[in-house]
Amino acid sequence: KITETLGLDPRIFEEAVQIKLALLFNQFSKDSEAVVR
Repeated sequence: KITETLGLDPRIFEEAVQIKLALLFNQFSKDSEAVVR
């Protein structure tokens, strides 16, 4: 399992993933706005 290999608490890992997804979504939103304009 990935979390065991990295020695991370699954909850911390989950939180990090959520943050990364949010940042990616933010970037994607900005990019699509630029395309629309």
